[in-house]
Amino acid sequence: MTRVGSLSIVFPAYNEGSKIARTLEQALKVAADNTSDFEIVVVNDGSKDNTEEVVKSYQKKDFHIRLINHAQNKGYGQTVWDGLKAAKKDWVFFADSDLQFDLAEVKNLLAKTDQADVIIGYRSPRRDPFMRLVNAKSWNVLNRLLFGLKVKDIDCAFKLFRRQVLTDIEVQSGGAAFSAELLMRLKKKGLDFVEVPVSHFPRQVGSASTGAHPRVIIRAFKELFGLYRTTDLGRPFYREMIKFGLVGTLSTTVDFAILNLLFLVLKANLYVATFGGFLAGSINGYVLNNVWTYHHHRLPTKASGLARYTVIGLVGLGITEGIIDILSVKGQLNYNLAKLTAVVVVFFWNFFANRLWTFKPNE
Repeated sequence: MTRVGSLSIVFPAYNEGSKIARTLEQALKVAADNTSDFEIVVVNDGSKDNTEEVVKSYQKKDFHIRLINHAQNKGYGQTVWDGLKAAKKDWVFFADSDLQFDLAEVKNLLAKTDQADVIIGYRSPRRDPFMRLVNAKSWNVLNRLLFGLKVKDIDCAFKLFRRQVLTDIEVQSGGAAFSAELLMRLKKKGLDFVEVPVSHFPRQVGSASTGAHPRVIIRAFKELFGLYRTTDLGRPFYREMIKFGLVGTLSTTVDFAILNLLFLVLKANLYVATFGGFLAGSINGYVLNNVWTYHHHRLPTKASGLARYTVIGLVGLGITEGIIDILSVKGQLNYNLAKLTAVVVVFFWNFFANRLWTFKPNE
């Protein structure tokens, strides 16, 4: 067993009155087994049950226990971060207070303290409902694509840090994107991570987790894309791709609006209306990409750039019609699914073709 000089154990708690006593008892034993200098920090996030009262009763019995109270619920991320910032010992460990982990397994993380300053657990196997597993996998993939964060289980609440590495970073996300941002900021500092498998148990009692609630999921994605947009944590390639996708969507809207205006309102010939809509959409996309998405790139000439952009757009239309025809008519796939497939393929066609041919990076 690896014993450390000192250890802080942090628990975020929201309506955990039915189990926080068992959590504290386990934590006190585990801490004493691994160090002679420790503290247990409970951050009560505006619980509406007796969580605060139970923790205070344990404070009277043991001076190692500290309580931080939020007058109002601030969210999971802010609660964990407040606990990590309040920790005073050399090593800081945090876990959820809902007994879904075996706290004794912290010894497996402590055994790696000579290898890295950040040791994180991953649930093996993860005991969650199917849809929650799907959401978690999608979340991990998205973080890898946007930020290059290659971690097996980003949100596993079983992590150990050398306190010093937490002192000069600031985490903005107060909700579900907290763990992702925390790891990204530590990664940006050049820190290596060590990952350790930990046991995971189904949640039995206490307040139901809000992690799968649509409101929480929407907030998580909003936070994540906000980080991508407002910080330098994201990967530039995907930042460029997202911008291109927004421009493409707007250009398609312009194309469709002009076509309907010419054909339905002004009664123009269908071919004339189609050409007018496509030309308007192409010019719109070219201008926006030139001044926003690809503004750090160069063009052979502006005329040549517009011509190339238009040619790529025309080819894209052909690809769209071809995919829809092959999938829906010959392949008997649902028409809407065929259109969706065509949109995805043409999005990447437009992005890569323009990136490699029309808009070239400055030397």
